[in-house]
Amino acid sequence: MSTQPLISVVIPCYNAEQFVKQTIDSIINQTYTNLEIILIDDGSTDSTLKILNECSLNDSRIRVYRNPENRKLIYTLSKGIELAAGEYIARMDADDTCTADRIQTQLNYLLDHPEVDACSTGYNVINFKGKILTTKFPKAINSATLKFISMFSTPINHGALLAKSNVMKENKYDKKYLHSEDYELFSRLLLNGYKMTNLNKSLYNYRKNLNSVSNVFEQIQIRTHIGISLRNLLQYFGEQPDEMIHKIMVHRLDFKPERVQVIEALNKLAIYKKEFLEKESCTAEERREIEDFMIEQQMDILIQSFKYSKPVDKLKLIPLLFNYRKIFYSKRGYNYLRSKIEKVEWL
Repeated sequence: MSTQPLISVVIPCYNAEQFVKQTIDSIINQTYTNLEIILIDDGSTDSTLKILNECSLNDSRIRVYRNPENRKLIYTLSKGIELAAGEYIARMDADDTCTADRIQTQLNYLLDHPEVDACSTGYNVINFKGKILTTKFPKAINSATLKFISMFSTPINHGALLAKSNVMKENKYDKKYLHSEDYELFSRLLLNGYKMTNLNKSLYNYRKNLNSVSNVFEQIQIRTHIGISLRNLLQYFGEQPDEMIHKIMVHRLDFKPERVQVIEALNKLAIYKKEFLEKESCTAEERREIEDFMIEQQMDILIQSFKYSKPVDKLKLIPLLFNYRKIFYSKRGYNYLRSKIEKVEWL
């Protein structure tokens, strides 16, 4: 394989006129230059297509396509992957940006670790003006840890993905999992033996947007997330927890939990961790990462359960919070709690 392989950067675009030029510029100005930049306008009703065409006039690496009508993200992503000619495929969202060395850094890692099929990175959360609000480092680095994480949540950042082209072409996004297509695909890959990693660097800038999928389609995303997690648990452990216990475990609550349910969810999580470590040959570093993830997951269970419970049940949960006080005092727990309460500046 050439040390300068072609990388296809797939950017779906829908009514992205406000930021798409910044997004494209951040790819055009990458230190790694052997790129094809695939821009797909998904039936935009604003000036997005005009901006894409103007950008293509100034850079021969840009290829512009258009869906005659809005076909949504999964269709457009799949189309971009089919069109990609590169040995690797990079993802990018049309309102985000990335550092100039993002692709070179990720490619260097994949070339140095040929057993790894895909990698992502940490990210900065930016506001509409591009100001960095906070930095989000990955939950874990190692593939075995990400496999465990994928039982409950998305293991890597979708927008910052760089993957082997054949992996993406042979494993399609599943249109049944609308607005959680990334979680479904990445967890499926990990459970089927593919290797993934996160680079512990913030090379991507995710723009906080009131019109983002997680805001506009939150309820659909919650339902599909729950379904994917249940599927993963069944595939790996051969059983699924009670529906309400599971919702507590993945902190997707739509009911008022009772103390006994919270305790059962925490115990079930601990059982899954024990069984996973017994089945997998984890290194000491992977075990440490799993313990760190457990701290965050336990904190989310406790915090969300306390938030949504009835006043009388809040009183009953206080002793439980006290019993788990060590996780809140830990360095990982303290940093995670602080990240949860940071002020968000939208503008």
